[in-house]
Amino acid sequence: PPPKPLGFEVVSATSAHSAHPASELTRGDGEAAGWLSSPLSDESPQDILLRLSDGRSSIHSIAILSHEYMIPQRIEIIIATNDNASATSENPATFDECSTIRRLGFVTLSDNAQSQYSARELKTVSIGEQRAHFVKLRLYACHPNELNIHNQVAILSLELIGYSTSVEEGTSVDGTTGGNDVGLLQVDGRST
Repeated sequence: PPPKPLGFEVVSATSAHSAHPASELTRGDGEAAGWLSSPLSDESPQDILLRLSDGRSSIHSIAILSHEYMIPQRIEIIIATNDNASATSENPATFDECSTIRRLGFVTLSDNAQSQYSARELKTVSIGEQRAHFVKLRLYACHPNELNIHNQVAILSLELIGYSTSVEEGTSVDGTTGGNDVGLLQVDGRST
């Protein structure tokens, strides 16, 4: 079967606008308002930490929909897993408890000036088959523009695509086994 959207929960975010908390990213129903950094936070980068709902899962790609004008210049992708855990052992409680933390790379986003800040950019990042308990997105400084007076960054929608790991260690629900080869990030950018 083809990879499917994976469930996740937001563990933490560096900051959030009160009407746009990071928990909005978990809804996936098309009605979500998305996450927006706090207008009072001048901290950069902004981190969003996600825990996969089914424990360690195999992630194949990540789809990120950016805001029209509150656009980070780049987003770094970091994964964490507990390679020493067996399928029957407890999942790590925190990101820092994981035995392996890897920076996969980053994607850059358009400043959107060409569309006069009316389009949203969808980035689909293919990461091979990466086993992870946690995903951290690190959003760097925004593309400055006259509409973004507080220099905020935002993500309107987020989707992790892959397979939940089955009880049998090393086997995905699709029946394949896979390694953790880290290759170059492949990015497909589209405007919607």
